[in-house]
Amino acid sequence: MLPPKKKQEDESPSQPPIRKFGHFLTFPSAAPPQPDESKPLDESPSQPPIRKFGHCLTFPSAAPPQPDESNPLVQDLSQPAPEVHYLEDPRYSLEHSVLAIAATFIFLALAGIAAVFSLRSDEETPVYYAAVPGAIASREETPDSPEKIIKKAVSSFLSGEKDRAKQLLARVDLAQAASPPAWELAGMLKEDAGDSRGAMEIYSRGIAAAPSEWLFYRRAILHRASGEFDLALDDMDRATASPPVHHLLSNERLLLLIQMGRQDQARAELQALNARNAEPAGWIFGLCGMALQDGKYQEAGRLLASGKQSADPSVFQQILKNPVLSRHQARPELMPFYFSNLQK
Repeated sequence: MLPPKKKQEDESPSQPPIRKFGHFLTFPSAAPPQPDESKPLDESPSQPPIRKFGHCLTFPSAAPPQPDESNPLVQDLSQPAPEVHYLEDPRYSLEHSVLAIAATFIFLALAGIAAVFSLRSDEETPVYYAAVPGAIASREETPDSPEKIIKKAVSSFLSGEKDRAKQLLARVDLAQAASPPAWELAGMLKEDAGDSRGAMEIYSRGIAAAPSEWLFYRRAILHRASGEFDLALDDMDRATASPPVHHLLSNERLLLLIQMGRQDQARAELQALNARNAEPAGWIFGLCGMALQDGKYQEAGRLLASGKQSADPSVFQQILKNPVLSRHQARPELMPFYFSNLQK
């Protein structure tokens, strides 16, 4: 062992630094070199920094050298790692921007649909809920138009809520509305209350203000009930004057002719309807009335059954009220129709 020579190598400023790349540096026959205590390793201008690349640099009998902390290449592991910034692909950002915009529009569309379905209205004082941007949903009462009130009143009457229909119709000025259904409903409410004279007056006023086939029909029924058959037939002729003629009106007119004893006129009109292939639903109940007048009860029962299949239920129930048919309801051939009608 040559200590002087070793000392000379340690003090040489041109001696390259000791590097260790993943293995242990050992001296089997000599003591390991000692650093110069009078001159710190990190203050030597000629000594390069000791770098460590993932492995251990050890000295069996000496403390390991300390890295140069002033060198920016040497990182202190006790300090947090620097923040890493990644460069984004412009296409990637554009795709996400487009998706975000599309998602926003979809959300707004769904919100709009939800707002439409959230509209609530009461029959008397409808309440509309509208979403106002930047504000709480507001509640606003909006009055109904006369047309909407009339529709609600008719619907209430047909469903059996007659008091409700009367209250709704009271909110409509019949003269200003000029609505045939409103006049018809007003007359029907009078009839339901047992005021036939008041109903007749209402129908007459409605015909003067806004004539319709149904107002003529309603007044004809009242004339028939009071025995004024000529006036009833006159109103029935007006009700069926303009095609297309409703099946109820055409059948009621034929039955009125039979009730008035004008069987020949009724039979001629039935033959004319059959000759021009008119729809059977428009005259089958009149033919049934003719069969009853001739005493052909089984045929009348078959015709009534066929008419029930082809006619609207409301039309069939109204036809059963006709005196030409109802006075025979005790007959076995007709009783099942009236019995089933009473069960509804």
